[in-house]
Amino acid sequence: MWIETRGRQHRVYWRTGLVGPKKTFEPFPNHAQAELFVSLARDSSLLGALAYARDPSPAGLCELLGMAPLLPAVSLTPGAVTPAPTFEGAGLVG
Repeated sequence: MWIETRGRQHRVYWRTGLVGPKKTFEPFPNHAQAELFVSLARDSSLLGALAYARDPSPAGLCELLGMAPLLPAVSLTPGAVTPAPTFEGAGLVG
């Protein structure tokens, strides 16, 4: 696999090894995304990296890398908070 820049487009090329076109490519808007694609293809598979490039969801990335699914985001803002009881009426405040 190799990366070529054509204008503003960064293309990742690879040899097909099949009859017909000897090489094919996937276009990316920047070099960092092209490098990520190459890394994913080397760490998993070319078909998996192509699937992720066309649908970059976090769940797809976890599946591609064989990781556990991501847990849903937990909200850190409290819900309905009840005020703490006061002891003024009980004669405990001096």
